[in-house]
Amino acid sequence: MKSFYIPFINEIKSECAERQVWLYRIYREFNKVVDYFVKWSDNLFCIICKREHTTQNALRNCLWYHKALTANHFIDHELVEASN
Repeated sequence: MKSFYIPFINEIKSECAERQVWLYRIYREFNKVVDYFVKWSDNLFCIICKREHTTQNALRNCLWYHKALTANHFIDHELVEASN
């Protein structure tokens, strides 16, 4: 079996490792992430499933249900915007 050279493999591995660290930190403090989304949501709108909820508790439950997607969205959008 022939192996292929992937350019910048060390950088890719580093980025994956950093993302895993961020996911671990976010999962550990997930209540704070949920509070952040509830505080800044317009009309209790869930950005993950694109639904509008009637109460804050319903939005919290929805974000917990979509925990992995919520964490990934937080890393890709909120942390990137905060670093700029």
